[in-house]
Formats: sequence, C-alpha cells, structure tokens
Amino acid sequence: DIASNVMSQFALRAGDLEHITDVLVNTSNSANTNVQQLAEAMKMAGPVAGAVGITLEETAAALGSLGDAGLQASLAGTNLRGIMSALLKPTGEARDAIADLGLNAQELNPAFSSLTEIFDQFSASTFGAEEATAIFGRRNMAAALVLTRLNEKTKTLTETNKGLTGTAEEQARVMNDTLLGAWQELNSAVDEVILGVGDTGLNKFLRDIVDGMTE
Repeated sequence: DIASNVMSQFALRAGDLEHITDVLVNTSNSANTNVQQLAEAMKMAGPVAGAVGITLEETAAALGSLGDAGLQASLAGTNLRGIMSALLKPTGEARDAIADLGLNAQELNPAFSSLTEIFDQFSASTFGAEEATAIFGRRNMAAALVLTRLNEKTKTLTETNKGLTGTAEEQARVMNDTLLGAWQELNSAVDEVILGVGDTGLNKFLRDIVDGMTE
C-alpha cells in the first residue's frame, strides 16, 4: 500500500495516513507527475529523507519539481537520494567546489538544513553545471540544477502540502460527480432516442444495454 509505505519511510503514524494521501494527490495535481510515479520515487528517496529529518511535504515537493523537468518515478527518487547522500558526506572534490562557491559544507548538510534552505544557498551563489558535477557527480548533477532553478516552486508546494486537509477525498468526490453527470447524460440521450423511435425493438435493445451497465 502506497500510503503505508510512505508512513514507514518517514516514521509517521496511522493517524497520518489521510494527510499522506493528501500530500501525494496534491503534489501529483501540482506537478508533472502522478501518484504512482511519486510512490516509485519515494521508494528510493523516502528512507534517506526520513532518516535525516527532511519532511514528507518537502520531499514530495522536491520530487514534483523534478517531475516538471521530466525526471520522474524511480529516476527522480534515485537522483534525490544521490543529492542528499552527496551532501551528507561530500568528497574532497565536492568540499573544494563548495568552498569555491563561498558556501559551508555543514550548512548544506540535509541533516541540519531543509532542501529548500540548501538550494537557496546554491541559487544565491555562482552554482552551475561545473560545480554541480563536482559536488553531485554526473548522474545527479542535472537534478541538482533543476532543484536550484525550481527552488521557489518547491518552497510553495511544500507550504501547500503542510496545510492540506481532505484533498484526496475532495478529488474522489469530484470524480464521482463527473462520472455521475456523464451517466445521467447518457441516460437522457437514450431516453430521447427511445422517444423519437417509439415502441420498436430498438427501444428495448437500448434500455437493456443501459440497464445491463448498471448491474
């Protein structure tokens, strides 16, 4: 189950399951990703994010921002995990690149700073492709550049995710209303045809089809 997996990754409680679902649904509605892709991404990034104290809301938002750049599902999760790992224990080359940017490796550690705080610092510096490669490696540098560029979106989506109540339930209601409306329109159209055709074999044929679909 997607929500229960995420609950375990972030050490949340059963009472948080509704909020977890709301966060996943809202993120999928706000970014170029869907709930299934988010679940796949969380499998890769969730355990590390949860272990270092990055919140579910911010992790989902960061994955949403990556999704907007075409990095989705397990690719997004693997990239985000790689980014956090690189900052948790930077290599010598990474430390040199961080120092050249005028930044402090300790302040970029996700165990002490949020993702948006970290990428605020990168965006305020001369951080570019060369520095991203030195700090995060060739596999994760593109995702780091994306999160730097889309950091304001990540911030906004994080804050929205924090205050959610009943998003998934509301979406389910809207979908139900939409299906009900479409069904009522179909019934109305069939009734109009029956009235126009009159008492023929087609009358019974059409009504049998509609009745059979409701069983």
